[in-house]
Amino acid sequence: MPQTPPDPSDTTILGSAEGLGEEETVTKSSHEATRKSSKKLPVYTTGKSSFQAWRTDLSEAFSSWTTWTRIAIMDISSRHRRFLLGGLWVPLGMAIFVFALGYVYSYLRNHEYAEFTPYLAASMIFWTIIHSSVTQGMSLFSSMGRHIETVRLPFHYYVLKKTFELVYTALLTSPIYIICVIAFGVQISSSFFLLLPALLIYITSSFSTLILIGLLSLRLRDIQEPISNFMRLMFLVTPVIWMVSSGASSKRAIFVDYNPFFHYLEIARAPLLGYYPTLTNWGVAGAMCVGILILSSLLMIKWRSKIHYWV
Repeated sequence: MPQTPPDPSDTTILGSAEGLGEEETVTKSSHEATRKSSKKLPVYTTGKSSFQAWRTDLSEAFSSWTTWTRIAIMDISSRHRRFLLGGLWVPLGMAIFVFALGYVYSYLRNHEYAEFTPYLAASMIFWTIIHSSVTQGMSLFSSMGRHIETVRLPFHYYVLKKTFELVYTALLTSPIYIICVIAFGVQISSSFFLLLPALLIYITSSFSTLILIGLLSLRLRDIQEPISNFMRLMFLVTPVIWMVSSGASSKRAIFVDYNPFFHYLEIARAPLLGYYPTLTNWGVAGAMCVGILILSSLLMIKWRSKIHYWV
């Protein structure tokens, strides 16, 4: 007996898949908000050129910012719904990792604990954004396949929602840095104001990286495992859990100077630690940001009409 296709108006069948292919059931109110907003938003905008359809999709997604920000917060809250401490586990888990690893590495590498721990805290806050933009981008569209097929929303809606989730999660872990400033006496200088353009680069890069990795993972499913292994390797070779000064000068270039992840980290980490990023840091990070944005936009223009067939 043939199965009856799901009714798009039935909000109980809609789920939000977060992480690497892991599905979670979101609150019914968030589905209701998504369904109501989707009535005003076209999905495929047929009859237009690829560029016009992409531009319409992008503008419609930005115009629904109240919807995807609210639902993103609901999704984050729902992950810790049955936990005793709830959302406090986000900063608490990071704090345990930072202070424990800071103690161990400061002992093994002969670093001052008061110097290394704030460095590690700042590094982990921003590395989490970089890492999550890549790894969660691999399942951005594929995990939302049923949602894309049943709910009329712009594709950029999912990208903006995930970008907001990553930035919001980073903000939840920011108290760790504040504790380090108070406990270890980190000197705040005028370089702190450079954090604002750094955050702009991070948000733009996260948005474009999610699109780029999401589309490539849909088209070429085999790249997901190599990308995951690559990010694990880069976490070890990038100065995240080790300081630049601890590396040999002859090996500095390959792990630091020629490593774009280091420059991304440095433009945000340096202002938090009281010193200025170099022009090279800004140049590499800015060039990478613009390059990824252009490439992801071109791919979205070309492949946007095929996404609903690939999910």
